[in-house]
Amino acid sequence: MEKKSFDFDGILCTYFIEKNNKPTIFLVHGYCCDSRVWEEIIPTLREQFSLIVPDLIGYGESALGNQYSMEYLAEYIHAIASREDIDSFHYVGHSMGGYIGLAFLKKYPQYLNRFTLLNSHCFTDSEEKSTNREKTISFLAKHGSNVYENEIYKTLFSKTFYQNHAGLIEKLKARAKSYPVETLMQSCRGMIDRHDHSETLKNATIPIQFILGIEDSLIPTSDFLKQCAFPAISSIHLIEKMGHMGMLEEKEATILHISSFSSWANDFK
Repeated sequence: MEKKSFDFDGILCTYFIEKNNKPTIFLVHGYCCDSRVWEEIIPTLREQFSLIVPDLIGYGESALGNQYSMEYLAEYIHAIASREDIDSFHYVGHSMGGYIGLAFLKKYPQYLNRFTLLNSHCFTDSEEKSTNREKTISFLAKHGSNVYENEIYKTLFSKTFYQNHAGLIEKLKARAKSYPVETLMQSCRGMIDRHDHSETLKNATIPIQFILGIEDSLIPTSDFLKQCAFPAISSIHLIEKMGHMGMLEEKEATILHISSFSSWANDFK
């Protein structure tokens, strides 16, 4: 894929692109990850799509920013689409990337022809979750990210996957420890302050896809299922033996659902 960098609001940002004559898909990573988290599924998806894979601000090869609201990060996605003259695409957002996508869907619905929430949901944090994020911010401010990264990755995967893929887990931890601690702190703040997007899904005129791992400890299954009833057109998938990192834990199933959704959704145009 071709690497491109540009100035977004005074920040040097990077994304990766592979353009062809196929429909465009954006793959937007979540918290404590970067564009490389998609590398296991890109070789298959490139057979069906033109690909745009951003490093969100402060992650991967994109520089640290000053704002981390979901709306601001949605403007970053919009800037990439505008720069590449793309006015119709399939957005796949993982976790925090899904929150950003919902903010994008609300403001720029005309750009999207389909939307996938991968291990993500439309609701704000519960009081408990918000409190835990505040504790995370305090911990990061005091101790930095090294200890934190060792612990958070235990929550992202199913227990079996975590035990059986030590090499991959260590590689992801090493990447995450390279992110500025300010990025992690401000990302937490952005997620605490994010808006509920129930109405955004209810008002959506495009097909919406929901993918969740049954062993995802970060997203209550009740919240996942509740949101699935909101859009007029939904594609719903619960995957066994999968935690929060679908593109790594069950990559074949994730690829299948994303790829088939592209064709399935055409029936509703």
